[in-house]
Amino acid sequence: MTRKNLGPEEAAKLDAIEALVTSLREEAGKAPDPLPAVAADRVARIVGSWKFILGMGSFILVYISYNALSSTPFDTFPFILLNLFISFQAALFLPIILMSQNRADTKDRKHATRAYRTIGHIEELVKLLAEIEGVEPQSEDSVENGSS
Repeated sequence: MTRKNLGPEEAAKLDAIEALVTSLREEAGKAPDPLPAVAADRVARIVGSWKFILGMGSFILVYISYNALSSTPFDTFPFILLNLFISFQAALFLPIILMSQNRADTKDRKHATRAYRTIGHIEELVKLLAEIEGVEPQSEDSVENGSS
């Protein structure tokens, strides 16, 4: 069936379908992420990895071993420099990780909203297509029960 063969009602419904499809495509378009957000995600990915944890554990073990067993330690027993370094690292990375988590929450919320809208658009499309074809769309109950 071509557009020429359609009556004014069907043409209007087809225009509505095209508008819905266009809006779905526009919603699917993604804006580029800002550089600080991408950097926060990368830092969080690195800091939250097993490589980083094992690397830091190894560094701390070597640091303590050297300073405990060396005849010329640069940081004696309470290991104040090591404590300062670890505290600085925690103070630096914690806000970055929180920024990354907040950003992930925002992205998840937007994705859920977009999915909800998409489902609504798809339901409208099914109704419009059913009207054009002259078919009664099935309800959710009849689909779940296997009846028509």
